[in-house]
Amino acid sequence: MLRINIKSFQWSHIQKTIYKIDEMICFLKLNKKKIIGLPIKKKLYTVLRSPHKDKKSREQFESKRWKAQIIINSVKNKNMASLFFFLLKNSEFPGVELDISLVKTSYL
Repeated sequence: MLRINIKSFQWSHIQKTIYKIDEMICFLKLNKKKIIGLPIKKKLYTVLRSPHKDKKSREQFESKRWKAQIIINSVKNKNMASLFFFLLKNSEFPGVELDISLVKTSYL
C-alpha cells in the first residue's frame, strides 16, 4: 500500500496536485485509489497595534493548512512502481509538500 500525504496553504494547489497524480495512476494502470480529505489546521496570531498606548487595540491574523491523502491499494509490478516514483520525483507541484510512505503488511 502506498500513501501520499499532500499539505498546502491553498486548497487549489492540492486539487491540481491530486489531478496530476490521478493522471499518472491512470496512465500506469495501477490499482484503485482512495482520496481522503484530512482536517484543516488553523492558527490564530494576535498582535498589539500599539504596545505603549492602547492595550485593547489588536490585530488578528490566521493561517490555514489543508491536507489530503491518496492511498493506492497495491502495486504488484515493481517496474510500474519505480516508474511511478520516478514520475513523482521529476514532476513539479508548486506550493505543495508531498510525503510518500510505503506500507507493507504481513500475516504473521
